[in-house]
Amino acid sequence: MKETDRWQEEEILELVQRESFNLIVPYINNIKYSGTRNEWPVRAVKLLSQLKSQCASPIITCCSRSIPGTHDLPNQLTAAGVDAFVWTPFVSAEVMNALEICLKSRACLPARFCHRAM
Repeated sequence: MKETDRWQEEEILELVQRESFNLIVPYINNIKYSGTRNEWPVRAVKLLSQLKSQCASPIITCCSRSIPGTHDLPNQLTAAGVDAFVWTPFVSAEVMNALEICLKSRACLPARFCHRAM
């Protein structure tokens, strides 16, 4: 497990290139953004799509229900290849569903099978 309280695109991508993970769970409320507040979901989707293309590890993304402009975020992330999405505050049934999705998908490969883009 690796925890960071910073949401820096370069830092996250470099971390996944350096280390293997069996599951990646980004909490995207902490994203640092430039421009308007409504632009950060677009940056989050772009980053997570890039992250997914680098590694076969499953990704369960979390975001607060209370943040404006996020109502379509689960659909956007699914289209970008993210395995599952969970709103916070967490509801146990939603977390269990997200874990089941990851276990049933091809994404539940051990970290040693993680493919990295150069």
